[in-house]
Amino acid sequence: MRYNYVIESDKERLMKDKYEQREEEVLNFLIICNDVDRGFWDLPQNDRKTEDYVRLLTIARILGCKWVATRLSLEAVQDEKVHEIISRLHAVLKNYEIIIGWMDHFVDNIPIPEYKKAVYELWEEEKEKIRLGGKIFDN
Repeated sequence: MRYNYVIESDKERLMKDKYEQREEEVLNFLIICNDVDRGFWDLPQNDRKTEDYVRLLTIARILGCKWVATRLSLEAVQDEKVHEIISRLHAVLKNYEIIIGWMDHFVDNIPIPEYKKAVYELWEEEKEKIRLGGKIFDN
C-alpha cells in the first residue's frame, strides 16, 4: 500500500513539474512579445483575429515554443476558429515571404535587447533551415 502512495506522489510531482515548465514557456514567450502581441492573450477569444492566431502559432513553432503553440491551438478550438486557422495556416506555409516578414517584425519589436539578440540568432539559424526546405510543423 505504501508503495502505491509513493508512485502516486512521484506521478503528481512529475505532472506538477511538467505543468510548471509549460507555464514558464508561456511566460517567457510573453516576455519577448511586444505590447500588441501580448495584448492578444488578453482579448476575449471571439475578438481574436484568425491572422493573429496563425502568426503567433507560426512564430511560437519557429522559436521552439511547442506549448505556446499547443495552447494557441487549444484556444482556437474553443473559439471555433480551428477550420479557418488550419486553412490560413496551409496558405501561409506555402509563402516563405509572409513567414519572414512576421518573424523579422516580431524579432525587431522584442522589448528587451538581450532577448532580442538571442532570438535574432535563433531566427537566423531557423531561417536558413526553412530556406533549405525544412518544415516549421515537422514534429
